[in-house]
Amino acid sequence: MIAASPSEVQQFLGGVDYPSRRDDLVDAARSNGADESVINTLQALPDDDFQTATDVSEALGDLADASWHDKSIDPSTPIELPDEEE
Repeated sequence: MIAASPSEVQQFLGGVDYPSRRDDLVDAARSNGADESVINTLQALPDDDFQTATDVSEALGDLADASWHDKSIDPSTPIELPDEEE
């Protein structure tokens, strides 16, 4: 789940040397005073090599998209409408 936006996360990644792995980003964010929402968001990233800060933001965007899709309405689920009063 994404608890912080890419721009919020980037505020705590100053001074990161790229390429960096997820755990390096988490450590850097902690060192820069990130709160738990930022840490949890970074921990949701895949354990890949991120070549640039843009790569991190794009991966966070992909997670946000996936999270949104997980919460989408199943089109096969019937929608119950309230009874109309006569």
